[in-house]
Amino acid sequence: MFIRSWRTAFTVSLLAVAATSCSSNGPSSGESASGGDGETASATSPAEDFVRFAESDFADGDADYVAEGLRRLAGALGALNVGTPELAVDLRVAAEHVLLSPTSAATTAPVRSGLVSAARALDVAQETGPSLESLAESIRSDVPLPDQMARVREFFQGCAQAVQSLSGRASA
Repeated sequence: MFIRSWRTAFTVSLLAVAATSCSSNGPSSGESASGGDGETASATSPAEDFVRFAESDFADGDADYVAEGLRRLAGALGALNVGTPELAVDLRVAAEHVLLSPTSAATTAPVRSGLVSAARALDVAQETGPSLESLAESIRSDVPLPDQMARVREFFQGCAQAVQSLSGRASA
């Protein structure tokens, strides 16, 4: 198999690692795990996980917060069938960029791009105007993410409201 770009190679590698870790770590977030006494622990959906994450406290300027938010947002979008599979991969790749170089302004551009794409997908799925898109676009691509944590958190909270709304529609 011929890989045409570094991004494709990185994405293939990331997906291979994710598939390996999912198969070796037991049940996924959508499955339940059995306790030793035969009881079944309740599992939450990726959408619920993202909503809880966005509502939780966080350390200001923490790259782990941004990366985890991107990963959980990707999971929620996939669970709700919002956006394309490539969008989820792009968000996960952006999360890795954040962890590799959290204070670089060069990291902000791919993260912002992924957030704008996710916002558009959620706005379309909700059949609303570009409310989330304007939140995503308020994140400046020339400023490091740690200096914009309030905007990132506001974006995640707005997405959580959209995800919660879409989750309610899906279960109704």
